[in-house]
Amino acid sequence: MIDVKVEVSPFALAARATALAIIGDHAAALADVVAVEAMDSVSYWDRAIAQVAGAVAASGDEAVRRRGELQSLIDCVDDVVLASYAAHVVHGLQTDADAGGLPDLQIGGWRDVARLLVPEHRS
Repeated sequence: MIDVKVEVSPFALAARATALAIIGDHAAALADVVAVEAMDSVSYWDRAIAQVAGAVAASGDEAVRRRGELQSLIDCVDDVVLASYAAHVVHGLQTDADAGGLPDLQIGGWRDVARLLVPEHRS
């Protein structure tokens, strides 16, 4: 077993932020997202996974800003899996008035994570 120092690993922080957002600890999730955003060397994948968690965990004006940034990511990223996952979460965060058809999620495992982040009753 390898010990991971979560605080210095953007991957571990993004994963923990996602888990914290799923269980409803939004303050801790946002703290991890902010830590990822402050790191100098972060892969697009780690940053994007953190962005999804941040969009779910944020509230008020910060939620609007983070969800807009996430939509921009979806519009410009070439990674089909990442874009599909993020789009699924964005769709789940929309109000019924804003919601259109649910985007097709290309990878089954990420569908499960998206559904945990934004349960059916929220969309």
